[in-house]
Amino acid sequence: MLKYSNLKYLFWFFLILSILLIIIIKFSPLKDIHTSELSFLAWFPYGMELGDVLYGISISYIVSCIFYFVVVYLPEQSRRKSAMAIIENRIVHILGDTGIIIAYYLHKNGISESDDTELLKEKIEAIVDFDHDKVMNFSYQYIEKETGNTVPNHTGEYTEEKWVADNKNKVQQSIESIFQIPIILNVDHSLIITLEEIHNSRFWRTGTARMEMKKNYPQFDISMYTFVTLELGKELFKLYTLHEELSKYIVPRDYTFEQR
Repeated sequence: MLKYSNLKYLFWFFLILSILLIIIIKFSPLKDIHTSELSFLAWFPYGMELGDVLYGISISYIVSCIFYFVVVYLPEQSRRKSAMAIIENRIVHILGDTGIIIAYYLHKNGISESDDTELLKEKIEAIVDFDHDKVMNFSYQYIEKETGNTVPNHTGEYTEEKWVADNKNKVQQSIESIFQIPIILNVDHSLIITLEEIHNSRFWRTGTARMEMKKNYPQFDISMYTFVTLELGKELFKLYTLHEELSKYIVPRDYTFEQR
């Protein structure tokens, strides 16, 4: 099955080809030779007939493109714009709740986003340290997009485990609320896929595995178990990539951290 991006390329390829054929057949200096009824002037036998067929097909394709643009594309773009306006605030919250997690771990591990992509990937995927019980001690701030004001905040008495769990719940609830809106069918298919992948990110499970076990199996002494988070960095980088994909639709907040 052809991917949507490949179909777009085919659409433009045939449109350009149709325009070129019309120019060559009807308007170029070669038209008299190509469509000549005299066999010794024609490029090949039945050249005139073939030229007429190609000209007709090309005209039909261009008319179909204009019809598609007016009847399908413009109304679809209008519906898509309306849909994005309705879900924009929810996406802002999703970007904020995932972005703050990513920004925290980059800051905690001394990683700068200015690094090139491959180096950034290598550094993020090397992260394995997850402090389940340690109380976080960070203040952070972001620029409010609507006003341009700096908004200070702090992690409070959260542990990393509780913080990740809370942000996971907020992100998943926001995405689930988007999927319950019928108009979601009018947004880009790639946006729906990105939201679904963020919702099901294994990073959430990696970070909250111990908490889930404690909740589901209260009879066990969790302190007796060692929870290995070797995949933490890999799943965090996947979440970072998804966050970047989502950022193509709405500009996310920038966070800066300070350890108190």
